[in-house]
Amino acid sequence: MADRYTLDQLESDLSDLAPKIRELLALEVAVVEWNVITAAASLTGGPSFPIYYEGALRQVDEQYPDGGLDFLGNLPDRCRRIVGIAPEPFRSAQGTLEAIAVDLVDLEGAPGNILGKIGNWYGDAAEAFEEYFSGYAPAQARQAELLASAINACMSLDEMVTAAGGALRSQMKGAIELAQSLIEGYWAAQSALTVAVGVTVIGLATMGFGLAAAAGAAALASAIGGGAGALASGVYSIQQVEKEMSAKSLEEFIDALDANLVEVEEAVNTADQEIYDAIDALRSEWTMRQIEIPAPPGAGDVDTESFHHESSF
Repeated sequence: MADRYTLDQLESDLSDLAPKIRELLALEVAVVEWNVITAAASLTGGPSFPIYYEGALRQVDEQYPDGGLDFLGNLPDRCRRIVGIAPEPFRSAQGTLEAIAVDLVDLEGAPGNILGKIGNWYGDAAEAFEEYFSGYAPAQARQAELLASAINACMSLDEMVTAAGGALRSQMKGAIELAQSLIEGYWAAQSALTVAVGVTVIGLATMGFGLAAAAGAAALASAIGGGAGALASGVYSIQQVEKEMSAKSLEEFIDALDANLVEVEEAVNTADQEIYDAIDALRSEWTMRQIEIPAPPGAGDVDTESFHHESSF
């Protein structure tokens, strides 16, 4: 299981990125003012590039008193929203549902086999019980299939949230590296950069949600063979893919970070919606009456005098 990217780790990365954004802002202001004429003047005692940089840094601090992250707009909050989705509730729900699934599949066939085990019964009461048993197994199978899809959903959402956090961690690491490369490029060139600097980061791709169990009795048969684990198969696949993030200016840096963040957001939203749609489509196939396991007939519902066993003939 991959380590979760926490909000504390994100805030630490944002704190590392903030001074680099501040420095890039100042460098871009400085290189605009620093040109061939002033560079030549510096050789004869005029102001040097660091002097322009220090002046630009003061301008940046006046414009963005809360630090360089202000320049990123809503990007930090978007990152916080993704990382803030905790996988633990999905994991806990999966464990609870699997326990219910085990109890459910352990019951398979038990009520329906009672009459067969004790022989043949005849009469109104026997028919009433047979009607009850005939409705029990199909409802149980439908419940198993719904449980399977719910277990899959929990597994998928857990994986999705963890993968999204991992992709975001990779992108933050890449953003810090890219910002540092741009800073080094500006100091080396002391002019606007003409060649883009690139870094490889992780993005997300979704592969589709498959309902876990086969319909009807096949769902129960599979579940009995392997317990709840058999119910939990065919999860929504979340694939990590390599993405390129490159820039030759701070504006392009922000655009690249935004584009990669959009891909993570869209993957999360798409998976969430498709998982919901798949479960909703399965659920809509049956009414609650078809899913509800019928209650056995009560003493007052049948004529017990007509309840005869073959041994009495």
